[in-house]
Amino acid sequence: MLYFTSIAISLYLFVLLAVKPNKITADKLLMIWQLIATLHLASLYLQVSENYRQFPNLIGWGDLLALVHGPFLYLYILHLTTPIKFSKKKLLHFLPVAFAYLLWMSFLLQNPAQKLLLYDQGFSSPYYKTIGIITNICIIISGIIYVLAAIVLLHRYKKK
Repeated sequence: MLYFTSIAISLYLFVLLAVKPNKITADKLLMIWQLIATLHLASLYLQVSENYRQFPNLIGWGDLLALVHGPFLYLYILHLTTPIKFSKKKLLHFLPVAFAYLLWMSFLLQNPAQKLLLYDQGFSSPYYKTIGIITNICIIISGIIYVLAAIVLLHRYKKK
């Protein structure tokens, strides 16, 4: 029930941001981030409730969304505290996410029955165990780096 409530609140916040007039870049980033957070929460709900069996095609797609929260935090704070335009160069922050999806593509594109089997067996093959460890390490490192970078941005802003 807690996950379902969190998803509903997250979706509500997304709608509030979507209908806000005169959005600045930071608002748009927060809106996109909120939508992704909602999808990530829905993915976690499917896993925790074990409802993923009803939607085996969705297995794995939401797990890698953990890698986008750090870049969104950093970019949101950057654009909230600094009057700069968003440039396509900033999309480079999302390269680790793209790389992670590429690593997992052989699993993500499996047929539903095969995905369920691999998932239920705990990704027993050496390939999936290895990329699972790599992915988890990347999520941890990314989280630490982006939180520290966000703190630096806030510290610089506070000094102004």
